[in-house]
Amino acid sequence: VPVVHKAPEVEPFDYGLKSSSGKVLTRSATATYQVGQALLKAKKNEEAMAYLAAAADSGEVRSYYPLGLYYSDNKSKNHNPELAAYYYHKSADAVKDKSSEEYWRSCRFLSESFLNGDVLQKNLDEALHYGLEYQRYAIGSEKAHATSLVKEIRSQKHEIAVAEQRRKAEIQRQEQARKVSTSSVQNQSRRSSAPATQRQTSEGNGRKPYTYTDAFGEHTVYTMEDGTAKFHNK
Repeated sequence: VPVVHKAPEVEPFDYGLKSSSGKVLTRSATATYQVGQALLKAKKNEEAMAYLAAAADSGEVRSYYPLGLYYSDNKSKNHNPELAAYYYHKSADAVKDKSSEEYWRSCRFLSESFLNGDVLQKNLDEALHYGLEYQRYAIGSEKAHATSLVKEIRSQKHEIAVAEQRRKAEIQRQEQARKVSTSSVQNQSRRSSAPATQRQTSEGNGRKPYTYTDAFGEHTVYTMEDGTAKFHNK
């Protein structure tokens, strides 16, 4: 005889019943989740969140998305973007059906949060990862928004890459200028310290003068334009 597994029913006594630790008491995480969903439909949001959070703590992955949705709602008095990001992240990791709204809406929130850096630390790589997932599975008008979001992320990544290339080029230019300057100083120092017998000078219309020293002193010879030599003795 085949065994038929029925979903556990939500029993009336589950409502409002809490343990000494503050967690709601039901027979299973699934039942706790169902109580939370029933309370959401009855618009008893705060009570619903207590059950859904308890279900989430017990590993009921279906609780992650409604918790993220609740805490990301600007109209909620319990609006908490950081907590929303926490549950959306868990939802994106846990949801198996990637085409489900729970998955791609979670990805949208995470992508925008990583891009803006207001809720999560700015990280364009993570923003692009979740943005591409959002773009891949979103439907309807969300598809156009996803495309726009991915385009903006890639634009910012390109700007950063260009700025980094310019920074490296400037460092390389400064290093090259430093080497040229050092080489110039070294050459000047070598010229200044060269022996007197090797120094060349110029005077009048002479060409390529050279200096030599003998027993009678130091002499400079200039080759004139007409080919004659002119001597200068010190």
